[in-house]
Amino acid sequence: MIPPGEIRRRRRVIKELVREGAKCPECGAPLREEDIGFCIVCEGIQFECPRCGAIGGLDPDPCICDFEDGGEE
Repeated sequence: MIPPGEIRRRRRVIKELVREGAKCPECGAPLREEDIGFCIVCEGIQFECPRCGAIGGLDPDPCICDFEDGGEE
């Protein structure tokens, strides 16, 4: 289980990314809070674009899982 302090930190990170204008690297669409999350495998930041459907990692701590092989590392 994820500790409450870590959940709050992750929410702050996501809010900050949205405030800074996070965009899909594929099509440039703005990402919303609900489009960004943390990977359950590597705990990196990941996104799913609402416009083009791209899935990938976002800086500053991107998800490093291989999405081409079904999300496994």
